[in-house]
Amino acid sequence: MNSELHPRGFTLLEILLVISLIAALAAISVPVNQGWQQKNDLDIAVNTFVQNSRRAQTLAQGMASDTSWGVLVATSTLVLFQGASYAARASSTDEITDFGSDISVSGAAEIVFAKFTGFPAAATTTTLSISADETHTITINRRGAINY
Repeated sequence: MNSELHPRGFTLLEILLVISLIAALAAISVPVNQGWQQKNDLDIAVNTFVQNSRRAQTLAQGMASDTSWGVLVATSTLVLFQGASYAARASSTDEITDFGSDISVSGAAEIVFAKFTGFPAAATTTTLSISADETHTITINRRGAINY
């Protein structure tokens, strides 16, 4: 067989076509992946908030350290604290959890559970959201039930 009649390899046009297809797929998949990542960060923040709220409530009901326990949530940080308020807490017992910085918080940021009963001082609603207009609302009623 003559190699001049059957050239081997790829033409420049074929290589450019493959590169443009890869670039188009990347351009489509990167924003989709970022959206999924943001939603995942929000789900993790909501679960962290709920778990720490339940833990603070359990510690208050069990009268751990003979005091109230609470949770403070702020942008990218959640603090489980011991005391009647965040300002009057025993900071040496703080448990700090960081989550995605793109999460914004609205509503009640500080929730304190009463010693022995585990009831919050008032019914609260906290909303966590991300820039992609995805929100989760967590409510804690006067009896301490957490719904999300």
